[in-house]
Amino acid sequence: MKRYKLILPFIAVAGALVAAASAAERYVISADCVAATISRAGVEVSPGQIAFLAGAVATRPAPVLKLRSVQKLDNDRLLARMECVNDQECLPFFVHIQIGQGGDAQISAISKAVSSPQPAAAPGAGPVVVHSGTRVTLMLDGDHVHIRIPAVCLQSGAPGQVIRVSDANHRLIYSAQVVDAAAVKGRLQ
Repeated sequence: MKRYKLILPFIAVAGALVAAASAAERYVISADCVAATISRAGVEVSPGQIAFLAGAVATRPAPVLKLRSVQKLDNDRLLARMECVNDQECLPFFVHIQIGQGGDAQISAISKAVSSPQPAAAPGAGPVVVHSGTRVTLMLDGDHVHIRIPAVCLQSGAPGQVIRVSDANHRLIYSAQVVDAAAVKGRLQ
């Protein structure tokens, strides 16, 4: 009986430490970030035109977003589905885009932007530092595992962009974010 009384406090402390370590920081996705993504797609939108249907958060500040779809709600508003380029950083979310006069032109421009591939570059991402065929170190991080393996880039990219890379034997393909000219990072699932 005494042994159990001594072990229980240690189990409670260990459980609290594990819970604290597993709680990841969350950052609010701003209207500025959403407006910049839509503007990058070719349609100028100000942050004041963006209204979130619910709060949207990410695992890092200012994640790289992409516009997934858009539809007309009424004469004044569009409904846009947004998501992070790296799906490990946030869940998909919806925003209203307030449009004014000439809304049909904005709708058609945004629809064209959604149907055509968008560049994955973040604003101010800088010049391309890795090219297709470049050998880099792939840093894969999981909850309790950190792996570093040699890899080959399958796409060119600038810091912050998410590109495809392959292991040195070309057996597996990963999505990884460019860190610099020698390293990319991914996430184990």
